[in-house]
Amino acid sequence: MVVFFWDGGCVDLQIYRFRM
Repeated sequence: MVVFFWDGGCVDLQIYRFRM
């Protein structure tokens, strides 16, 4: 599981790509 640090906090890679 990959976690990205975003302005909102930590976002999962799958969720990040889903939002994109």
